[in-house]
Amino acid sequence: MALTLLANYKMSMTPAIYTLIMFLTAGILVRVFGAKYRQVKRSEVEMSVLAARRL
Repeated sequence: MALTLLANYKMSMTPAIYTLIMFLTAGILVRVFGAKYRQVKRSEVEMSVLAARRL
């Protein structure tokens, strides 16, 4: 909007920087929490397989 309506490049730099930082931090958080989620799911599957083998 800053570029199209106001034709002001200075006002467009802040949203551009924010967008880059937001995507970087969101990607890092998705990777960290995704790894934890996969680890929990893997341990649940292993426990269910062990329980099924006992039967």
